[in-house]
This record gives sequence, structure tokens and C-alpha cells, in this order.
Amino acid sequence: MSREAVDHYNRGQRCSERGDNEGARSAWEAALSLSTDGAAATVLLNLGQLHGRCGRIELCKQYTRRSIAADPNEPLAHCNLGSALSNGGSHAEALACAAPQLPPLQPIPPPHQL
Repeated sequence: MSREAVDHYNRGQRCSERGDNEGARSAWEAALSLSTDGAAATVLLNLGQLHGRCGRIELCKQYTRRSIAADPNEPLAHCNLGSALSNGGSHAEALACAAPQLPPLQPIPPPHQL
């Protein structure tokens, strides 16, 4: 990621931390336009989360899917997509998306006999 892209990304982080969603969106979009490597997945994930917090579920899903395409091994992106899908009413699709990222269930031991 170029120095300029990092500066935009960091500005987006600061804006997000103080609740300036529009400032964060603008800064992260600028960082994304300058990103040519794997860092784009992180920027896309942040944009997806931002749109989700603002109630823009369709945009959240779009950005999160792009993040997954850029880095399919990021579990948070899969879980965020599952959450967005669930919030949008697609519960079965949400579970299918998020379930592979969850730790396997451990068997419940039998109760102790007294």
C-alpha cells in the first residue's frame, strides 16, 4: 500500500473512532482507489462494517463480499457477511456463510454420577 493510501486509511480510522462515518467512508474510498495489493481486503472490510453500522445492508454485503474475494481466509469478513445477511432476512444463507468460520462444537461430557 502506498504512503498516500496509508494516510487515507489512517484518516478513515480516526474519523470512524470519533463517529464521523462520512469522513471515514470518504477516506477509505480514497485508500481503496490507491490500493493495488492485499491491503484492499482490509479497506473493503472496513467499508462493509461502516455501511452495516449505518444500516445500509446491501452496501455492507457488497463491500464484504469484495473483501472476501480479495482475501478468502479472513474469518471476520465471513462472519460480518453472515451478520449482514441475517440482518437482511437471509438467515439460511447467513448460517452457511458464517458457520465454517466458527470453531467446531465439542462433545458434551456425560454428567458425573454421585
